[in-house]
Amino acid sequence: MKRTIIFIASTLLAITHLFADSSLVGTTFNAGNGEYYMRYIITSDEVDNRTAALYKLPPNDRRQLSGDVTIPESVEYSDNTYTVTSIQREALMQTLVTSVTIPSTVTTIEPDAFWGCSQLVSVYVPSSVVSIDTIVGIVNACYNFQAFIVDPNNQKYCSEDGILFDKTKTTIVTYPAGKTQSTYSIPNTVTQIANSAFYKSKNLESITIPNSVEKIGKYAFNGCSKISSIFLPNSVISLGDGAFEYCDSLTTVTISDNLEYMGAYPFAYCEKLESISIPSKIVEIPLDCFRFCHSLSSITISEGVKKIGERAFDACSRLTTIDLPNSIDTIRTEAFKDCYSLSSITIPDGVSYIGASAFWGCGIKSFDIPTNLLKIEERTFGECRKLDSITIPENITNIGYEAFRGCDITIAMLSSLPPENETAFLGGNYTIYVPCGSLDAYLQKWGCEDLLRYRPTPYSLDLTCNLENLGLLYYPNVEELTECDSIIEIAAENSDYNYHHFARWSDGNTDNPRQIPFNDNIQLTAIYELDTFLIHDYIGEDGYTTGGGYYKYGEEITVTACPNYGYDFYCWDIGTTELTRSIIVEGEMYLNLLFVKHKFKLNITFDDTKGWVNYYGGEFLLEYLTEIQLEATPHETYEFDRWSDGNTDNPRTMIIDRDIELTAYFREVSEGIEDIHIEGNFPQKIVVDGQIYILRGDKTYTVTGQEVK
Repeated sequence: MKRTIIFIASTLLAITHLFADSSLVGTTFNAGNGEYYMRYIITSDEVDNRTAALYKLPPNDRRQLSGDVTIPESVEYSDNTYTVTSIQREALMQTLVTSVTIPSTVTTIEPDAFWGCSQLVSVYVPSSVVSIDTIVGIVNACYNFQAFIVDPNNQKYCSEDGILFDKTKTTIVTYPAGKTQSTYSIPNTVTQIANSAFYKSKNLESITIPNSVEKIGKYAFNGCSKISSIFLPNSVISLGDGAFEYCDSLTTVTISDNLEYMGAYPFAYCEKLESISIPSKIVEIPLDCFRFCHSLSSITISEGVKKIGERAFDACSRLTTIDLPNSIDTIRTEAFKDCYSLSSITIPDGVSYIGASAFWGCGIKSFDIPTNLLKIEERTFGECRKLDSITIPENITNIGYEAFRGCDITIAMLSSLPPENETAFLGGNYTIYVPCGSLDAYLQKWGCEDLLRYRPTPYSLDLTCNLENLGLLYYPNVEELTECDSIIEIAAENSDYNYHHFARWSDGNTDNPRQIPFNDNIQLTAIYELDTFLIHDYIGEDGYTTGGGYYKYGEEITVTACPNYGYDFYCWDIGTTELTRSIIVEGEMYLNLLFVKHKFKLNITFDDTKGWVNYYGGEFLLEYLTEIQLEATPHETYEFDRWSDGNTDNPRTMIIDRDIELTAYFREVSEGIEDIHIEGNFPQKIVVDGQIYILRGDKTYTVTGQEVK
C-alpha cells in the first residue's frame, strides 16, 4: 500500500556544531512525523537564505525508513525554517524506501545518494535539479530500480522509459538495473555513456551501441552478467576503468579501430572471453586489463602498442602463444603471471623493462632476452618449470631476487663481468656456465661455488708501448698458457728515462705490475707520459703570484707578481724586476720574490702668520702603515681651530695608508667681550678693556673691521 510521509517541522536531535558562534552551519538534526524521520544538515544560516541538505542516516536508523517517501521542501529547526536544496552523498543509503519524490527546491543530488536501496523502484526528479552525479551514479546497488521520472520542464535532464538522459539525449546517465527487458538499443543521439550507466543491469543480455557513441565511462557495463557479446563501433575512442569488468557471460568483443584509451581493468574477470584484438592507437594495455579471463586463448596486439600494463594478462590460463609487435618497449609487473599454458612468447629487442614476476608460473619452454634489457627483475621467471635453459647476454647487469625460483635450469652467462646478483638463485636447481676466466669474479661476487662452471679456451696476448724505444714490457709465454682461468702478470718498466713515466694501460688500469685474467684475446698498450711537476704560487700578506700549478716537464709557463695594497713589487729571486716572467718547467719549484712597502705622500700646509705644524717644509714620503703624530702650535693671540678633514684632535695620531694632504687652521683669540648685553638700536660703539668694538646686530667688529668671534 502506498504511503506518503508528511514531514512535520520538529527537531528531534542536534548532533554536531561546527561553528562556535551563533551560526548553525554544519549542524545535523532529524526531522519527521514521529513515526519516520530523515536526517538533515544545515548548509546556510543566513537570515534571507537558510538552507539544508538531506544527510546520511546512521546504520541503525536506516531500516526504519521504508515505503514511498516524499522529501519535504523545508524543515524546521531551532525556530527557523530551512529550505531543502540538495541530497548529499549516501543520504538514503541502505534504507527500505520503494519510491522517492524529490521536491522542487532541490538542485543537486550527490554520488550514491540512494546506494544499496534494495527495495527502491522509482525516483521522481523535479525541474529544479541541475546536477546529478555521474562519477559513480546515484542508484548503484539498487537492483530492483526500474525508473527515473523526470519533470518535463527540467532543463538539464530527461527520462525515457525510465532511463535517465541529459536534456539533449547526448549522454545516457543511468539505465535502471532492475529493468526486466533483455535487450536495449542506445539511441543514436547518444555520444557518451556515463560512469556506471548500466552498472549490474542483471537482466540485460544484449546491448546495441550506435556509431554516435564516442566515450564509454567507468564501470559503464560493470557486472552485466548476462551480456554475451559487445561490438564497439569505430566512433568509440575512450573506454573507462572497469567498463566491462565482471561481465561473466561475455565471450566476444570487437574493439573499435579508433579506440585511443582504455582505463584500468576494462575486461577483468570476464571469464568466458575467448579472443581479443588490441588496435594500434592504444599506447598501453592497462592495469588488470584481462585479468582472470580464464578462457582467453587468442590475442592480437597491433603494431603501435608500446606497453603491457601490470597484471594485464594475469591468470589467462588458456593463452598458449603471443607474438608481441616491435613497438612494445615495456612489460610491467606480473603482466603474464600464471598463464600456465603459455609456451611461446616472442619478445622484441626494443623491450627495455620487464617487471617483477612478469612470467611467474608460465609454461614457456624457451626465452630470448632482448638486447635492450638491463635487469632481470625479481621472480621474473619464477615457477616456469618447463624452462630448462636460458642464455643471459652481456647487456644484463643485474639479476633480481629469486629470478628463476622453482626452475630446474641451465644458465649460460655471456658476460665476463658478473651482473649484480640479488640472491637470484634461490629455490631452484641451477647449473651456471660462465665465460672462461671469469670464474673467480663470479665466485667472489656471487659465492655460488656449487653452481658455477667454466670451459677452457686459448686466447692471444698482444702488448705494445705507445712510444718507440721507451720502456720494457714483461709478460709470460702465451704458448704455455692453456687454462681459461689462468691469471697472468704483465708489467711495464717504470723508469724515469728522459723524464717519462708509466701512466696506465690502454684500458685505463694503472696497476703495474698487473694481475689480469686471461679469459679473452688481450690487446693492451702501455701508455708512457711526461713527468708532471708542481709550481708553487707565493701567497703572503704583502702580495701573491699567479700562474702556478701542475705542468709537464719542458712546458713553458708564465707567472705574474701581484702586490697587495700598500706594497710594491721589487724583484724576483733571480733579480729580474718585471712583474711577469717565463719559466721552463724542469722540476718542482717554489716561486720566490720580494715585495716592499709603498711610500705614500704626506703634505701639511698652514698659515705661518698664525701658527705652525711639526711636519712642515714640503712633501714627505712615508712607508705604508707608518704611525705619525701631528701637532699644530698657534702663535700668540691665536688658537688651533681644526684640520681640513674636519678633525679637531691636537695633537693627532695618524696611520699612513694613502697619500695625504692636510691643512691646519688657526683662529684669532677674542678677549673680554663675552656675555655683553646691549639694549637699544644698532650699530653701537662700546669700549672693553680700552679696545673699541662696533656692534651690528648679532655680530661684533673691531674698529679696523675685523669680526670678533
